[in-house]
Amino acid sequence: MRRAFRILLKTLLGLVVVLLLATGGALLALRVPSVQTRLAQKAAAVLTAKLGQVVEVAGIDVRPFSHVLLDGVRVRDRRGGELFSIGRADADIQLFSVFNPRHLHVGTLTLTEPRFALRDVAGQPDSTTLDQFLSAIRRLSGPPDTTKKASQPFDFQLHDIAIRNGHFELERPDRPRDPAYGRSIDYAHMQVDSIYADISALNFRSDTLQARVAGLRAVEVPSRTRLHELTATIQYNAHFWDFKDLRLQVGRSVIKPYLRFEYKRFGNFSDFNDSMRVITRLR
Repeated sequence: MRRAFRILLKTLLGLVVVLLLATGGALLALRVPSVQTRLAQKAAAVLTAKLGQVVEVAGIDVRPFSHVLLDGVRVRDRRGGELFSIGRADADIQLFSVFNPRHLHVGTLTLTEPRFALRDVAGQPDSTTLDQFLSAIRRLSGPPDTTKKASQPFDFQLHDIAIRNGHFELERPDRPRDPAYGRSIDYAHMQVDSIYADISALNFRSDTLQARVAGLRAVEVPSRTRLHELTATIQYNAHFWDFKDLRLQVGRSVIKPYLRFEYKRFGNFSDFNDSMRVITRLR
């Protein structure tokens, strides 16, 4: 009896050692450059399939049970141009299992040096690169298909986004620069840099994007206009942009608590005075 017990104990200890070695080997393998290259290629393929846009990933660093870091992320538009890029994306993983990879819950996604250029895309189903970007995000986090019971939908949840040192530009080549360019904001030729913001309460599951934005700050470079703070509950869709519980400080001016823009298309911001309807409540 004792002999059988010792054999069983040694067997169990052996299995534990093998599992520990296998786990350790797998964790070490994740640090090998060739393995990380294959993971980057796989990540790009998965994101391409989910977003419906070509995604390129230069490198990936997997820190098991906590973070996945993607370096040099580029998403192409439908014509092959750059839709947006991210210097580094750091995903704080809350739920993921290799045994059930249909679920991915991200706590905070930190985007370092994201870059986005807003431009018209002639002859495309979506009229601007912003429309393409939002459509891609909706495909990633869209509502589950309850009509299909055979295959489970991909359960992706993103709780918060942190933007660090972002860059945004809007160029209308069909519009000449305003004579006051460099002294005031030219809404047809904008270069916005040093963008920082914390975004929560995200909802992409309808035609209207909803989010809570806190502490957004940025600089419009040509005019040197400084946005000190934008904090608000935001709703955005193709025809309006709504800011509730708003605190907006540009220079010495402060606007609160409500602001709404209505337009036929987002590009109407370039013709702000003629094409935008502004609704506000001030106090």
